[in-house]
Amino acid sequence: MAVNTILSILLFYMSVCENVMGGLVLSKENLPGLMNPTKTIRKLELKNLGIKELSKDVFAGYEQLEELYLDNNEITTINPSTFSNLKNLRGLSLIGNKINKLDPTVFDALTKLTGLFLGGNLMEEVDVRLFKNLGALTYLDIGENKITKLGPNIFTPLVSLTYLDVKKNPLVSISPNAFAGLRAATYLDMRFNPITEIVPDAFVGLSALTYLDARECKIAKLNEGSFNGLSALTYLDLRKNSLSALVGKVFKGISPSCYVDLKGNHITKEPSKDSIGLTNSNYLDISK
Repeated sequence: MAVNTILSILLFYMSVCENVMGGLVLSKENLPGLMNPTKTIRKLELKNLGIKELSKDVFAGYEQLEELYLDNNEITTINPSTFSNLKNLRGLSLIGNKINKLDPTVFDALTKLTGLFLGGNLMEEVDVRLFKNLGALTYLDIGENKITKLGPNIFTPLVSLTYLDVKKNPLVSISPNAFAGLRAATYLDMRFNPITEIVPDAFVGLSALTYLDARECKIAKLNEGSFNGLSALTYLDLRKNSLSALVGKVFKGISPSCYVDLKGNHITKEPSKDSIGLTNSNYLDISK
């Protein structure tokens, strides 16, 4: 029954989208079944339908919903109360829309949420209040937005997060303590950002991180303390950056078993491991 209901909703919207200029304002009046919702529905997919706006009460009656997919629409506006009754929601995907700003209270009711996908939007900043009630979240995707800076303590409430994706933003700086509180995170994907320098204490708080992917950024400078706190790290991927020299104990604090991958940089002379803060147990690759 749930599958048939989802299919009918999709077919309805495909037909409506062919005749509505400027996209849809999604409300309970134009979503079939929401006036008398099927309470057993756990998953709802509304992808590629030209939806432009989500109204306040669009999901009224869908309190049992666990997965909601709104990918590849034209969404620019989400009412702060849109998700307020979806207290059982585990997964929310808004990938590939046109969201440039979110009200800091929009996710407040989603205390059971474990996956939040906001990639491929137009967000320029992340409000420090946005994630305050998302302590159950394990996967967060804010990649491929327009974010230029990660300020301190943005992710502090996300105590259960294991995977963070911030790739392909115009991110030029990471503040000290930007990742404070992410004590469960094991994977950080920050590829393809135009970051030029890793400041001291940039990754403090990531005590469980095992994989740091910083490939193909524009990193030209590392500092002593750049990798403070990464005592569990097993792979540091700095391939294809702009490093020409390693000065000081820039890797001090990382795990003795960490593989440091610097392939494709511009380092012409291999330094001694001790001089850059590594142990004999670390593997260092500076090959072309």
